[in-house]
Amino acid sequence: YDLSFGMNIDNLVYVGATLGAQDVDWRRQLYYGEDYLYNGQTPVASDGTPLQNPAQWMDYNQAIKVSGTGINLKLGVIVRPTDGLRLGMAIHTPTYYILNRKYQAYMASNFNDRGDTTPSLEDVAPYTWDFVSPTRLMFGASYTFGKMAVISVDYERDWYNGMRMKNNPAGGDNEIYNDTFRSWYKGANIVRIGAEFKPLPFLAIRGGFGYMGSMLQDEEQVSAAPMTKQMLYYSAGLGFLLSPGVALDLAYNYSSTEQTDYNLYYFESPSGINGSGIYNTKLKRHFAALSLSFRF
Repeated sequence: YDLSFGMNIDNLVYVGATLGAQDVDWRRQLYYGEDYLYNGQTPVASDGTPLQNPAQWMDYNQAIKVSGTGINLKLGVIVRPTDGLRLGMAIHTPTYYILNRKYQAYMASNFNDRGDTTPSLEDVAPYTWDFVSPTRLMFGASYTFGKMAVISVDYERDWYNGMRMKNNPAGGDNEIYNDTFRSWYKGANIVRIGAEFKPLPFLAIRGGFGYMGSMLQDEEQVSAAPMTKQMLYYSAGLGFLLSPGVALDLAYNYSSTEQTDYNLYYFESPSGINGSGIYNTKLKRHFAALSLSFRF
């Protein structure tokens, strides 16, 4: 939910502010079950002794719910020193989140032919997370060449090392989390470039490029899950003005994501640390969109 304010000063300076409120509602339910079929045979232990009460089935259920709110403030200004040139700057404060997490799980199993089950264990308790997201600072410039073309360049800086934990459900020291944010992450740079050219009054040709740098201080670190090192975006589009109030637009976007190396599994055992080989995943996505708009 956004509450925005804007002001125009002599068509030279434009000021805006937005107070944003986020409503978070995330839920997940998991079920895992096993049925043991012996095909009419009596199961035996490893030493050959018949089992008196063999397991028949097992069920495991888990439910997680995360709900809460967040609030932030966005401030921006655009200056137009000449008719064709626009310079802009904006700052987005961190989003302060207060999230409540509830967890429930139980397991049941059958170990005899009478259908009795072991007692179910349920654990329902609220847990609160209080934390802030990164601060964002943006600069932009665009220039319009009459009614023929426009080009724009945007730069964004996101301070991921500025994320902070205010409260955690474990009740431990928040600085453990905050030290991880400081040592693992850094500020990430984002650059976007876009242009539009109108060779004919009814035709617009568009192109764009985007780059998002790494937020990680050590990009060679092997983790338990892949993390993004770099993202590249390329886009192109065509716009057709079918009539004074009707437009048809076709857009294409290609994105490439490079991720860090990771282990599929990793655990400690009595014989030492055990883990899978090192894997790497690269993502390439293609998007296409066709839109028809009516202006009235």
